[in-house]
This record gives sequence, structure tokens and C-alpha cells, in this order.
Amino acid sequence: MFKLKRNVIPYFYFAFLLIPITELINSLSNRNIDYNIFFNENTAKIFFIITCFLILANLSRKKEWITLIFLIFVSWCASISWGYQTPVLFSTPLIFGFLFVANKYFAVIKMNYLTIYILLFAAFTYFLAYQKPYCNPSRHKLNYSVGNIFPKLRFIKISKETHDKYVELSELHKKYGDNFKTLPGMPLTSYLTNTISPINIDWVFNTETNNQNAAIIKILEKKKTVVFLEKYPQLITVTNSDSKFNSSVAYYVKMNWMKIDSTKYFQVYKVGNL
Repeated sequence: MFKLKRNVIPYFYFAFLLIPITELINSLSNRNIDYNIFFNENTAKIFFIITCFLILANLSRKKEWITLIFLIFVSWCASISWGYQTPVLFSTPLIFGFLFVANKYFAVIKMNYLTIYILLFAAFTYFLAYQKPYCNPSRHKLNYSVGNIFPKLRFIKISKETHDKYVELSELHKKYGDNFKTLPGMPLTSYLTNTISPINIDWVFNTETNNQNAAIIKILEKKKTVVFLEKYPQLITVTNSDSKFNSSVAYYVKMNWMKIDSTKYFQVYKVGNL
């Protein structure tokens, strides 16, 4: 009768975690990827807890344990977020914790084999996942560049839609000058155009504005800033809502400022009466 050896359990466990790769391959073939398939934050939280218990059970002044304690604190700090509250954002100590557990409690002696095994699986997973970057079409469609317009983007490949949108941004900047702000998204447009943003926030939606919507609107009005309002913002809505992913500032501008121009991707507003 087959008897499972204790030292192979970590190998099987890690493979079990990567079972969703099959779903990922299927979603890629259908060009409708679900990022939640491979973004398993519960696993990261479990690894974090296991690593914490491992540290408590082996408190020592040895260099490796002091280093792991420091790294696990960094991992905890990386998880302090309203968006992704998970230590997966800094997984190094979680992987080290897994390796320590495998060695100490499952008698895995040849750690280099397990390390290579994990690296190969992880590299394959990320290779598949990044065939469709977040909020973008598949990689084979990212063939355009706006490096000739915005030199700071010269090494970045984008889709045709994104290319056309940034071409419009450049044209609007030339037409209306440096005193502009894109709403609700498109962060770093001031950086790209070598201008100074009229407000101290780039991604203008309710969670980021921290209930300072009225103050932000007042600054934009006082400075007579021209607003380039995205027609099709990603991730953020522009409605009469207080939800965290809604931009109340953009909605106020849309409903109360004067629309002076419109392109394929933007509506242009300035302070005035409808």
C-alpha cells in the first residue's frame, strides 16, 4: 500500500495551491481573464499566520530569525490598504516561512530542490497571468507607443485605444494650456506634460479624497482649472454616489461646470454656468 512520505507533503501542498492555473489557461484562451483565479489572498493570510507562529515557536537572536521577523513586519505593513488588504503584496517572508516549516516540521532536507520547484511554478503562473495585464487587452495587442509625444513613456507598449486617448490628451494640453486636470483618473498626466497639478491628488475618487471633495472643488474653481473629464474611466464611476470607487468631484464638475469641448475620450469643462 502506498504510503505518503512526510517530506513530499510540501510539494503536494504547493501544487494544490496552483490548481487554478488550469482555469487561468482556459480564461486566457477565451480572452476573458478573471484575476481572482490566481489572486488568492486567503492563502497569503494563512502563510502569514503560519510564519508568525513559526517565529513565536523559535524566538532566537540568530540572524535568520531576526531577519524573518523584520520581513514579516514589512509584509504586514504592505497589507495596510483599503484596496488589497493582504500580505501577498510582499510575499518574500511568506515563502521563507513556508520553507522553514517544510525543513523543520516535514523533514525536507534538500531545500534547493523545493526552492527551485516553487520558483518554476511561480514563474510559470506569472508568465500566464501577465499575458493580459491589468486593465489592458491581451499582450499581443499592446503594439503602440506614444514615446514620440510623451518621451517618458517611450519604453511602454500600449493598446490602440490607450494610444489614441493619450494623443487626445496631448492635443487638449496644447489647446488649453498647462492649467488643466484630468478627472477622475489618468494619474501622472502632469508628470508627462511637465506641468504642475493644481491639486495635490492624482487619482480623484472618494476613497483617495478622504472626504475633502468640497475643498478640492474649491481649489479647482479658484485656480480656474480646465478639467479633462474621461468619458470612459476605468475602475471609477462618475455618478451621484458616495461609494468609495465613485468620484464625487468629477460628478460635481460634470453637473455644475460649463462644457466647452468634447472629443472621443474626453469632455472638457471650465468654471461657469450651464
